[in-house]
Formats: sequence, C-alpha cells, structure tokens
Amino acid sequence: MKTRILADNWTFQNAAEFLEQGLDGDDARELVIPDKGDGYGYKDVLADLVRFAALCQILNHLVLADEVWVDENFGGGWADNSSLSKAKSERVVVQKPFKSYADEWIPAREAMGDALCVNASLRKAHRANKRQWSKDQTSPDSLFSQLVWGGSGMLARADYFKLPYSAHPLRQSLFERAGCLYGPEALGRLERFVSSERLKISRQIDRPGYVANIQLPPIVVEVIEASSDLSRFVETAIQMRDRFQSVREWIGQLERDLGEEDTKKVLAHEKRLKGISQHLDSYSALSPPGDTAVQFSIGWLKVGTKGGDPVNAIRNQFGMRAEVNRLVLAPGGRNALRKLMKMLGEQHSKLGRELTEAIVSRGTR
Repeated sequence: MKTRILADNWTFQNAAEFLEQGLDGDDARELVIPDKGDGYGYKDVLADLVRFAALCQILNHLVLADEVWVDENFGGGWADNSSLSKAKSERVVVQKPFKSYADEWIPAREAMGDALCVNASLRKAHRANKRQWSKDQTSPDSLFSQLVWGGSGMLARADYFKLPYSAHPLRQSLFERAGCLYGPEALGRLERFVSSERLKISRQIDRPGYVANIQLPPIVVEVIEASSDLSRFVETAIQMRDRFQSVREWIGQLERDLGEEDTKKVLAHEKRLKGISQHLDSYSALSPPGDTAVQFSIGWLKVGTKGGDPVNAIRNQFGMRAEVNRLVLAPGGRNALRKLMKMLGEQHSKLGRELTEAIVSRGTR
C-alpha cells in the first residue's frame, strides 16, 4: 500500500518562498483562541519562522510519503518555477483535480467548517465571511477565511479520499484546538514518536540547558548537512527516499490497519515502537539501575546492549527499526541551523539571529 498524504499548496508556496527568496523579517498573524469562553484574536509571529516550518513539513513528506497530493487548481508559482517543482516531475508530489469531485466533498466542507468554530465569535465571523463571499467574492477577514473555510475544505477532501491531511503550520493550532481528526495518521504517529524519543535523550545529555537545545526534525537536519546550497534541498530529500523505503512500507501498513480498525495489528505496531524505545533506553541513563553492558555475536554480527532483550537488540539493527533509530539519534540540529544561516547569507545578520531565536523558542514551548 502506498503511503499518501494530502498537503496544502499554501505550505508548498511558503516553502518555495523560503528557498527562493530567503529571509525578509516580515510578520505573519497566527489565530489565537482562548481555552475557555468566547472570542478569538491574532498574534504576530515571524513570517520567516512560518516559512521555515512549511519547508520542514515538506522535506519530511518528500522522504516519508510515497505520494503527496495537492489540489491542481491552486499550484501557484511553486509547481513550475521553484526548486520544489522537481518533486512534481519525480511524481512524489501529485496534483489532483479535486474540483472535478467538488459535489462529493463540498457538503462535508460546510459541516467541518462549523466544527472548526469552537465558540460563538468564531461561528459569527465564519458566517459573515460566507455571506460576503456569496455577494461579491470578497471576505471581511481573508486570513480567517483561509484558515477556517479553506482548512475545512482540505479536511473534506481528505475525508472523501480517505487520506491523512497535513495542515499548513498556521492551521495546525486551530485544528488541534477544535479536536478535528484528519483520519488515519500513521505518519503523524511516527513523527510524534521520534520527536518524543529525541526530547527524552536531549534532556539527558543537556540537563542544565536543554530548554535552549535546538531540536530540528532529523530528516531536515540530514537534508541540510548533505546539501551544498538551498537549491539542492529537494533533490537531496528525493535521493534519501530509497533508504527509507522500509519505513514508508511500515507507515502504509499501519495506515491500512488503522483504517480497518484492526486493534490486534495496531497493537503490534505499537509493540514495535516500544521495542525501539527500549533499545534506545539500553544506551542511556533510562536503563534500570544495575544494568551492565553485554556484547554478543552471531556469526559476523556483534550487538552491544545493556542487559535487556538480545533479540530486540538484533531486530533494531535492520530495516524499519534501524532507520527509526537513526532518526531518533540524529544530531539536534544546532550545526545544521548554523549551516542553513550561512547558506542564506544571514549568519551574522539580525534576521538570522531572530529566526534562530524563534526556532529555539517555538521548539521548547
């Protein structure tokens, strides 16, 4: 089963802007919804941070998804006039004619738009946008419409085509707040597992100062380290795909098992992740007190472990488990971030410093 994911053209456009135009120091607006009560508002965030988050999301998908689907009607400039166009020519990114199926998914869009509006003020603003749009194709609050109405449209597409949906960074907090489910999301489970394990390790090796420790996505770290300049990022990510074939196959199988609600098989996948976590713990201070290191060999293979299950240690040397181990144990990204700033020509600039600080702050909230 191919691993497919639905993504926003908005995300690709922002990633292309980062790669092609570099930093500009502008602000973007992020929707803020109170945990309790009514109302909503916006706060300023660094637009360069949003574009970098979009790039990280895209690079991750180019490696860990067999296909990334986008709507062919909203490709904009990125699809033909940026380094990201290579992902389209390689058929990793696939443009789909979602408009041809609009009668099937638009009714769901309206229901999902209402679900995203978790309080009265949001519902009022959403209805005002829809009324105005029906009159003259304008919106009183275009960003709100892009977040809510546009986001509900993507959720509806994902639901109709039974795909997990990867939302633009500015939409993610809204969806999390509303508790919207994107459908089966095996890739998201793997990403959360890797992130959690990396944070656990960083807290051990940098106890006094881990709050300021940079934790870039490991695939992004590898892409930056292996690339000579920004224009090579997409090509580098595509070249990494062969190595992660076993991971994509595992994601695809988990996706199918989640979709079929096969509890036994899903638990088996969780057991595999637990086995990876236990293997990683065998190298760390998280191992039970009194564990001693043991090395054993089978033929040419030598495996070192701290007590624990030797069979599990062997399993973690191959295939999907080995690649996930590599992701967890990848560098945090401080050196990669320095290299990125140098590629941008911003290693000594105010803009480079602001983006670096924003990445550290966002990663440790």
